[in-house]
Amino acid sequence: FWKLDFPHEFKDFQAAIWKGIQPKQKYTYRLNLNSDWREGVDSKLKNILKKKASFNFEVRPFSQEEFDNFSSTLFSKGVRHVELFKKVSTALHENIYIVVGDEGKYKALCLLMNGVAYYIAATNAKENNSLSACGLAHCIVVAEEKGAEIFDFEGSMIPEVERFFRGFGGELTPYFSLEKGKGIFYRLRSFLKK
Repeated sequence: FWKLDFPHEFKDFQAAIWKGIQPKQKYTYRLNLNSDWREGVDSKLKNILKKKASFNFEVRPFSQEEFDNFSSTLFSKGVRHVELFKKVSTALHENIYIVVGDEGKYKALCLLMNGVAYYIAATNAKENNSLSACGLAHCIVVAEEKGAEIFDFEGSMIPEVERFFRGFGGELTPYFSLEKGKGIFYRLRSFLKK
């Protein structure tokens, strides 16, 4: 099984279609950091973000130890593409920053490339949703400080997560994904997704 997500600018999938691979449209939110993005934040979320001062956030540069801690947390929460994270982190370690909140209860991995900050993954102790909201807001502020022009939430097809990302006021942006696989597990996965 393989899956590739393409940048939102990429629109020509004819070659894949000719080979029998249908692109799937997905969505992300992209926040323009050259404007005052805080004005577009949902009013309920604005109230939650007022609690940001009650949390302690720090930005850590990428290190293998930090990444290993982050990866083990992701793996324990059911994320199974840790090897991909490891490959990306090795190749792009200078462009990665990690935001840690409240002594590790919140962790986010962000990638800064070509003026765009990508919210790659995050973990949260789940006992406090305010921590997630304030942590994500901190990631956006750090992206601004690092000179990013766009903050890309990296999309989600999970309704609750989509609503959460939408609350930050970004622009809904479609992108495409290709996937293909063989064997019973891929067919089962495709069947169960319908």
